[in-house]
Amino acid sequence: MDFYSEYRSKLRTPEQAVQCIKSGDWIDYTSQLGFPILLDRALSRRRDELFDVKIRGNLIFNKLETVENDPSREHFIYNSWHCSGYERSLCDRGLCNFIPMVFRNVVPYYTHFLTVNVAMVSVTPMDKHGYFNLSCSTGVSKGIIDSARASSTRRTSSSWR
Repeated sequence: MDFYSEYRSKLRTPEQAVQCIKSGDWIDYTSQLGFPILLDRALSRRRDELFDVKIRGNLIFNKLETVENDPSREHFIYNSWHCSGYERSLCDRGLCNFIPMVFRNVVPYYTHFLTVNVAMVSVTPMDKHGYFNLSCSTGVSKGIIDSARASSTRRTSSSWR
């Protein structure tokens, strides 16, 4: 199977993609321009069926529909490592927890201490070799994706026992 055929076989709509999220999960949106707008929107539509979904991000400039559509924070709890102006306004409204962090320590923190059940990031289109590019969100995205992969392995291996 070539890269493009494999890629096409894995494509999902945003609504299908967020079906893997369960109540209590930790979701990471990575940062900046990697913010997954369509996935956030699709996840916000699942508000009434999910509880205590914790979302981490940083330097998000777009509207977070999961946060804006759940002012009670019963369904989605948003946390930011480094606040954009928009995220500061969410903090002021009691809709965002600020997590103080020295930026260079974010990836080691994920590697050693955090669980990521689902990582969501926007990437560039696949190139002719089958690779995607993290574009402007490379600062922390790779570490978050690696942490999600490790958490997934732990989750899968523990379910085998």
